[in-house]
Amino acid sequence: MTQAEAQEGLSELTRQFGVYHSSTSNIIKYIIVAILAIGASIVIYKFVTKSDNAYKYLLAWLIALLITILFL
Repeated sequence: MTQAEAQEGLSELTRQFGVYHSSTSNIIKYIIVAILAIGASIVIYKFVTKSDNAYKYLLAWLIALLITILFL
């Protein structure tokens, strides 16, 4: 195997990994958004029913949102 063939194979592998990484990253973002949406509906439900822990739920949801914004 020559150096040119090895570089060509490595370039192809890098390109394929980039496509895989991009699609996986998009799927993970959609899953996280869905989880945050479900969490937001739970927080709204807790406020509507005047639950004692509603503010704790809101605080936890806001922290999760902040972490998502910072690291995603």
